[in-house]
Amino acid sequence: YFTDEQSVRRVAPDGEVRTLARGGLLALGAGRTPANHLTSITVDERGTIFVADSATHRILTITPAGQVDTLSDNDDGWIPRSLAWTN
Repeated sequence: YFTDEQSVRRVAPDGEVRTLARGGLLALGAGRTPANHLTSITVDERGTIFVADSATHRILTITPAGQVDTLSDNDDGWIPRSLAWTN
């Protein structure tokens, strides 16, 4: 799994690259820096993807079905820089 600007992608063992989510909540808002703002990614045992979005101060989730939601949102200056998942 990796982030690529406004996309979350997966590389299969055979080398196939598949886009799991793009745009929508992953897209930058007006006036945002176009650099890769999706700074960290982790996946739980059910296949839910967690993504740190440093530009908008959010942690996003992407379900195996591709549904993107905001898990955490903060305007107080807190910026997610990395994520870890443990069972």
